[in-house]
Amino acid sequence: MDAHTYFDLLMPAIRMSGRNLEDLVRILPPANNGAAPVSSAQRLSELLDAAQACQPAAVFRRYARSADLGVPSKVSVSALKRAQEQPAVFSPQRPPAEDDGITAAKRGTLMHRVLEVMGIGQKTEDEVAAAVQELAASHKIDADLARHVDAAAIARFLHSDLAERARSAQKCLFEQPFCLNMSARELALADSDEAVIVQGVIDMCFIEDGKWVVVDYKTDRVDAGTAAEAAQKYAVQLRLYSRALADITGLPVAESWIYYLSAGAAVRL
Repeated sequence: MDAHTYFDLLMPAIRMSGRNLEDLVRILPPANNGAAPVSSAQRLSELLDAAQACQPAAVFRRYARSADLGVPSKVSVSALKRAQEQPAVFSPQRPPAEDDGITAAKRGTLMHRVLEVMGIGQKTEDEVAAAVQELAASHKIDADLARHVDAAAIARFLHSDLAERARSAQKCLFEQPFCLNMSARELALADSDEAVIVQGVIDMCFIEDGKWVVVDYKTDRVDAGTAAEAAQKYAVQLRLYSRALADITGLPVAESWIYYLSAGAAVRL
């Protein structure tokens, strides 16, 4: 609907109310340039003509906060990571498929859940497998998915240096959600100071010598030789986790790590 059509539809309603346009709409006059005064109705018609002639782009170029347009009010850490990744080069090769009937996303969620509820006490592979069955029986994990838990990978993590440090820490937290207020400029979303709420979940973090150590474990299929290079794509994610912990708790972050469960490899970022 164009501006004049809207005006034509509006006027009968005004007349039916028994009131004048001037009673309902206050139209400010243009800057005084010596011209004869005009009625409100004539001024409204002029404004509608000007609005009809404008292109949307021309209007928004004059908007004082045009840089804020399109800035999301809330964004997840994973979405920011994807947005800042370099576009992948197309390859006709098919990505490696999961070989046991479970998607990579479900496998990741399952392994994170097991570590969250089982804790980081040292366990052998058999002890982990038994603990997983207990979690399934108590409905703390999906019983149908329990067979997909990689007990060997979890046992390997529980015997790692990072897990040992976490057990000795002043405080250790798992799956900690957070919200962080940052500007769109800081997040490289736009040339704007508009506030954006960043949401995320930190897999594990612990306090050592009064400073945080952040650990993010991954179920990506990598080997020990490629783990260091593969971990670089999570640098943005770990920086945001560190920023959130420091801002919210007031304690600095000393280290941040990616731990690949399948490879048993820890990479410091």
